[in-house]
Amino acid sequence: MDSATASEPPREPNHEDYRWTLVTLKVQDKVYRVPRHGFTRYSGVFETMFTLPQGDGPIEGRSDDNPIVLPSCTTEEFESLLSVLYQTAPQLESITLSKERWIHILKLSTFWDMEQVRRLSIKEISATNIGPIEKVQLAREFKIPNMLLEGYLEIIRSWGEVGLSLDDIGIGLGWESAARLTSLAGQYGFRDFPEVKAELFSGYCTECSVPCTWNWLSRSFGLTKENREEVMNEQCHHCQASFQLLSVSLHPIVGEPDLEIATKEAFKAELESIS
Repeated sequence: MDSATASEPPREPNHEDYRWTLVTLKVQDKVYRVPRHGFTRYSGVFETMFTLPQGDGPIEGRSDDNPIVLPSCTTEEFESLLSVLYQTAPQLESITLSKERWIHILKLSTFWDMEQVRRLSIKEISATNIGPIEKVQLAREFKIPNMLLEGYLEIIRSWGEVGLSLDDIGIGLGWESAARLTSLAGQYGFRDFPEVKAELFSGYCTECSVPCTWNWLSRSFGLTKENREEVMNEQCHHCQASFQLLSVSLHPIVGEPDLEIATKEAFKAELESIS
C-alpha cells in the first residue's frame, strides 16, 4: 500500500444544507453571483434550467465572463426579488418593502413559478395602501381571482367617494366593467341616503326615576355617508340630568353576502378565466 495514500486524513463530510453552489446571473448591465439554492428551492423553472446538460464550451453561470442572462426583467425588479430570497441581515419580523418592490416580486415569482414567494407578495401587497383600481389591474395581469373580487367590492362600497370617479374606473378598468360596477352600485352601493326619523316614547329618568314624558316626539336624523351615526340626548325636567335616549346608525339594507354573490355573478367569466 502506498504510504502517502495511507497517511491522508479522511475527508470531512459535507453538510447538505449549508454547502452552497454559486451561480452567476446577468440582468441588463449588472452581473450577480448568488447561491443557486435560493432559486432552485422556490422555482421549478430554475431547477430545470440548472440541471440541463451543457455543451462542450464554457458552462454558463460559472463565471462573470459567461453568466446566465435573464432578459425578462429589470435590475430593479430582480434586486427586489433577491431581497426576499437572500436576506442580508437576520430579521425576526416580516420583511419590510415598499408596495412597488412587492409588485416587482409578484411579477418575477409569477413568471418563474415561485409559488411560495408569489403567495407572500400577494399577502404583502394586499396589506399596503393599494387602491381598488390598481388592485383589479394587478389581479388581471397576474391572475389573482381573490384580489380581483376584493377590488371590485371595494369600488362598489366606496361608490361616489371623492377620488374615485366613473371616468377613473372606465379608463382604468374598461367601460364594460365600469357599466357592470355602476349597475351593482345602484343596487347595493350607498349613494343617496334618505333621512331617518326616530320616534321617542314616554319613559323614566335614569337618575331620579321621575316620569319624563315626550308625547310622541319625533326628530329627523340627517345621516350621510360621512355621518353614519347620531345620538339623541335629553334632559330630565326634574333633576336636570342629561342622558341618552336613542342612538341611530346607518346600515346597508342588503347584506354583504348578497353583494359578494352578485359581484361574483356579474364578473363570473372574468373570475373563471384567471382561476
